[in-house]
Amino acid sequence: MDELLKSIKTGQPSALYKLWSRTKRQLLRPYRPFQALSLDALDHLVKPDIRTHHNLPLP
Repeated sequence: MDELLKSIKTGQPSALYKLWSRTKRQLLRPYRPFQALSLDALDHLVKPDIRTHHNLPLP
């Protein structure tokens, strides 16, 4: 997660999108516990305006 937040600050779009996708895959896998909490954490840590600006969708 720290790597993702750091990448948002540097603003490298391709690297940021790859990190975002990887982070979502790791946290939101079907067999992972606390999926809803992980989704809420992503929503809280990466604000909607930042996600929209960088085209980082949530499921």
